[in-house]
Amino acid sequence: STFEIPNLSYQIPSTTKEDVSLLTSTVTATGTPIGEPAEVDPVTAQVDHSLPFQRTPGISVVRSIVGRARLGGTVLHRFSVANTGHLTLTVTLSDSVLGLVGAPFDLAPGESQQIEQGASLGALEKDAQTGTVTATGVTTDNQVVTDEHTSSFTPAALGLELTKTSIPATAAPDTTVNYLFDIENTGEVALDIGDVVDDKLGVVGNPGRLEPGQKFPMGSFFPVPKEQLVGSTIDNVVTATGTSDEGVQVTATANHSLQIVALNDDGPSDADVVLGVAPATFEASEPTTLAFASVETPDDLTEISGIGPARAKQLTEAGITTFSDLAEASVESLRELFPSVKDETLSQWKADAAERQ
Repeated sequence: STFEIPNLSYQIPSTTKEDVSLLTSTVTATGTPIGEPAEVDPVTAQVDHSLPFQRTPGISVVRSIVGRARLGGTVLHRFSVANTGHLTLTVTLSDSVLGLVGAPFDLAPGESQQIEQGASLGALEKDAQTGTVTATGVTTDNQVVTDEHTSSFTPAALGLELTKTSIPATAAPDTTVNYLFDIENTGEVALDIGDVVDDKLGVVGNPGRLEPGQKFPMGSFFPVPKEQLVGSTIDNVVTATGTSDEGVQVTATANHSLQIVALNDDGPSDADVVLGVAPATFEASEPTTLAFASVETPDDLTEISGIGPARAKQLTEAGITTFSDLAEASVESLRELFPSVKDETLSQWKADAAERQ
């Protein structure tokens, strides 16, 4: 009788030595007689087989970057190469962005290697970057095999948003409005924010370091000049600049227009409500003489170089509200308010104030 053995498969290892030209194998079958005396020896059949071995080269490559690319920084490109054939290769890498990558190197069958190479990313290269690497392998008998891979990356974005509003939305002459400022890091990297500067108010805040998504609110009071015409507007611009750890800067601006209106005849205007003072109304059939107490009008101390809204507020809280007060203040008393300001600067403030009396 005949018994057919099912087909079996065999995968040739990628590490098979190059000097092997034939893959040989032997199959052996042993039969033991049934029901015969124990001294009867088993019978054996054996057959040899040789398979011509065709050695072929093969190579694969993958292009990627390490971490997240940042504007103004260094992008670390990684190239992963593998010998997928049966012959040792001398490998050369060429990239469409970087040019020749490293020096040629040898890879045995089944071996792999990673090569990393950095490249500078300009501050203005904000769009997606695409590149293609080509890996070329050459055998000792000059067989050539190639593979290529294309990849893209988008640098981490920088973003800064600045808004400015006023309370109230309109104001009358000789009243005060409260300007509100909000700055937000809308990008993907942390930013160091310097002074936020308003062209009318000066420095209104210094947010410092803002992480992505972080906001920083600020506020400043603004006295509307008494001589400001009803129907006019007060237009101003506030500007802020953020700097990444790589030194790349992004700037945000906000424009604001404050409409100047007259005080309401029938009641307090929005501006008066902010001040907490309602205008009085008078009814008289004959001319009436009104007496007003003499009140010293505060001066705008921010006119002096180096004194912004924050410092002016500190001076006001210390009872220094006019140029005359500042000119008469001692350097020692001013130093207690502003310990980080040099004495020469404090003396200059006093001199500037004296000129404005």
